[in-house]
Order: sequence, then C-alpha cells, then structure tokens
Amino acid sequence: VICLALSAFTMLATVSWIPKEGAYTIHFDTDKASGVINGLKGTISFDKNDIAHASFDVTVDVNTLNTGNWLKNRHAKADDFFDVDHYPTIHFVSSKIVPFNKAYKVTGNLTIKDVTKQVEIPFIFSGTGNTGKFDGYFTINKNDYHLVKQGVGDSVRIVLSIPVDKK
Repeated sequence: VICLALSAFTMLATVSWIPKEGAYTIHFDTDKASGVINGLKGTISFDKNDIAHASFDVTVDVNTLNTGNWLKNRHAKADDFFDVDHYPTIHFVSSKIVPFNKAYKVTGNLTIKDVTKQVEIPFIFSGTGNTGKFDGYFTINKNDYHLVKQGVGDSVRIVLSIPVDKK
C-alpha cells in the first residue's frame, strides 16, 4: 500500500509547462523558403529528474505559417501543399524521452496532413524555478508527408526555441 501511495504521488509530481505566448519560435527552412509557425498548444510535462514520466503532446496551427511573403504563404497553405482547409494543425506526440549527449532526445509521432511518422528531436532544457526553455532541432523530408510542391527543396529543417512557465 505504501509503495502504491508513493508511486501515485510521483505521478502527480510531474512538472507541467506552458509556452510563453509570443516568446517562442518554431522556425522552418528549406532550399527556397523559410519562415515561422505559431499557434503552439498542448501539454508539456517535463522534469529532468523524472524523465520516465516526461511527455509532449502539442499542435501548431498551420494557418499561422508566415514566410514573410504573402504569395508564398498562400501557396504553402493551398490544397497541393499543407491543405489547411482539411489539415489545419501539425501534431506531435512523444513516445520516449532519453538523456542524450548532456541533453535529451525525444522520440515521437509527427503528423502532418494525413501522414504520421516517427521522428527524433534532440533538445536542451534549461530552467530554474518557474521558468525554463526548450531548444531543439530536427529535419524532415517534405515528400514523406505528401507536401508535394516542386521547387522548394525536399529537406525541411525545423528549429524550436520555446520559453515556458510552470503551469
């Protein structure tokens, strides 16, 4: 009974974080276009002393995509690329988080449009008290997610910088 009670307490002690609205950046870069996506929502549970219970379940709003060029924005949101009318969000759900080279690596499912693929995202968490910051990056192949527009390059590098407050 004591062990069960202690394990229940451990589960309740998971630290939840909320992204600081307007302070985070989700930057993408291809051979021909770069920009940002906003609208980050979801659940971030992370305690560097309890990685086993850490998790991410977040979405971004593709309608917020901004390349700095209205025509590129319109083309990116169109039916033949992101198709925001049918797929308005990009979704990431973690399945495992492990220490990695003095930092961390999260493995999870990234869903863009109608495709879900496993990705690994190395990241650094820095924080003290009630504030913290997640910094990470990863690369995807746009063709894997049915993002078929030609001339923008196949590789998309995504750089994350997400300041957070404890919930």
